[in-house]
Amino acid sequence: MELPENIKWIQNIEGIDIDAGISYCGSEMQYIKFACAFYDTVETKAGEIEKAYADKDIKFYTMKVHALKSTARILGAAELSNLAEELEYAGRDNDIGKIEE
Repeated sequence: MELPENIKWIQNIEGIDIDAGISYCGSEMQYIKFACAFYDTVETKAGEIEKAYADKDIKFYTMKVHALKSTARILGAAELSNLAEELEYAGRDNDIGKIEE
């Protein structure tokens, strides 16, 4: 698939399977919209996770890593999704040691 110039950056990110992402999104255009939205919000979302962790707000932290798990999977970033899933389960189990690890 030939990506538009404004999204070619995604081809350089290790661990992103563009074909899987397109499959999850249903079309190339939907994938491009999703990838751009992910890119535009990643710093804000990461900040929310970091703040929840710093504040020891495990419930909010768990909700945010759950969202990261889902959006990473849709993006085609399976490894990131799997890591977020581990953190989600740790949050649900209140396993602070696993989260800190």
